[in-house]
Amino acid sequence: MKKLFFVLLMAVVFSGNVFGQIWDYSKPDKAITFGVRAGVNISSMGGGQGRMYDESLIGFHVGLKTDFNIVKSFAIETGLYYSGKGASKAEKGGNEAWRCPSVQLPVLANFKFPVSNSVEIQVKGGVFLGYVHVEKPESLYVDTKDKMDFGLIVGTGVKIKKFYVGAQFEPGMVDLVNFEKGNRYESRNIAISLGYDF
Repeated sequence: MKKLFFVLLMAVVFSGNVFGQIWDYSKPDKAITFGVRAGVNISSMGGGQGRMYDESLIGFHVGLKTDFNIVKSFAIETGLYYSGKGASKAEKGGNEAWRCPSVQLPVLANFKFPVSNSVEIQVKGGVFLGYVHVEKPESLYVDTKDKMDFGLIVGTGVKIKKFYVGAQFEPGMVDLVNFEKGNRYESRNIAISLGYDF
C-alpha cells in the first residue's frame, strides 16, 4: 500500500510540473458539469502495529460527481459515492474479510491540463467526509458502531473526450474501532476508476 501511494504521489508531482506550462485561465464552456464514476477499491487498515486485520480487501465504488468549473484548468470537484472498504486477515482456509462500507462525500481541487483537443490530464487533491457502517469483525471481541470518517485524497487521471480513467489514494484519519491504545484502525484505500462526463 505504501509503495502504491508513493508511485501515485510521484505521478501527481510529475504531472503538475510537466503540464504547469499549459495552464488555461480562460472561461470554462460550462460552469457546472456532471459525471459518473465506478471502479475497484484496494483497501486496508492503517495505524499502529500488530493489527489482526493487516491484509488488503478488494471492493468497489460507484457514484456521481459534480465539477464547479472556475476556469478551464481548475474546478472544485465534489460528489456522492458508495465505497466498499475494509481489510482482511490470513486464515488457513483463506482470508477473513472485515467490511466497512461507506457513503462518501469528497471536496477536491481539480487541476486540468489539456494535452490536445481531446485529451486532458487531471491532478486532484482534497478531503473526504464519510459515513461508515463498521461491521463487527469476527476476530475482534469489541462492540462496533457506525462512525463518521474523515481523510485526505490525492489522485490523478486522464480524460479522453468524455471518458475518464484515474486512480487516487484515500488515507482516513479516524479510528473506526477504538480497539486498544496504540492500535488504531484507520481506513486506507486506493481507488481505480472509470467514468463518463456528461
